[in-house]
Amino acid sequence: MSADIEQWPPPIDPTAFESLCLDLWKEIWQYSGAQKNGRRGQTQNGVDFVGQQQGHWIGVQCKQKNRLTDKKLTTTELEQEARSARNFYPHLGGFILATTGPRDANVQQLARKLTEEYRRMGLFTVEVWSWDDIWHELYKRETLLKRIAANYWPRLTALRWGNATVYASSRLFRSNRNDSGLIIGRKKEFANLDAAWAGSNRKHVVTILGLGGVGKTSLVASWAASKLAQSDHSGIDRYFDWSFYNQGAPREGDPKGTNPAYADLFLKEALEFFGDATLALSK
Repeated sequence: MSADIEQWPPPIDPTAFESLCLDLWKEIWQYSGAQKNGRRGQTQNGVDFVGQQQGHWIGVQCKQKNRLTDKKLTTTELEQEARSARNFYPHLGGFILATTGPRDANVQQLARKLTEEYRRMGLFTVEVWSWDDIWHELYKRETLLKRIAANYWPRLTALRWGNATVYASSRLFRSNRNDSGLIIGRKKEFANLDAAWAGSNRKHVVTILGLGGVGKTSLVASWAASKLAQSDHSGIDRYFDWSFYNQGAPREGDPKGTNPAYADLFLKEALEFFGDATLALSK
């Protein structure tokens, strides 16, 4: 089966898409020292991560497009990001704009035009990679895909390689579904959650109330991680979590100053994950 026949969707989270691209380009460049450029909120000069290929620095900018509105990368975006990358140091030998959007002939033409223009100025080449291009490279690297797939497509990974428990991409755990924080003084709360999960007092819905910052998310993440870590995954066949807390990085198209909850997106993703794709697509 080819990558043109079987194609998985790109991650919906911009940070996850950036991490996926970093995993891929480390393999393409054969350069393990590739790393992200600073953090969100800092000036990045058009580069999300950088690495070396054949002795030249290559910068990659990742543009995650909202699949619900099927937005495409624009020529204006490409021109702006390429111009910004001219300020990156050390000077780049190549600039790549990676997008979850589809291929676009106008954008590709502009990339070729900018490459010729920048070469005359002694600058870098410009490339645009659509999701089709990115997936093709991932698909032909089966070892890499199998190694990283669970981080970005836990449900599809389980279906393809037969994992016992199907995970959705977590918005609670900080890294790889392992709780790295130390929770102290919450034995009672953990016991209450255990009782709600199984036994005569089992509940379908549990509400945890508390002021912001007291550790509600850490409590739930730690408890869920302990259950999933059991050899039988505590009887969990499918795991799905969600957070409506916005870390300050607005999604594409959000008006400035807004902090939306994305309830519609939550319902769509949950319904798709639990197998009701028809209802997920309904209005």
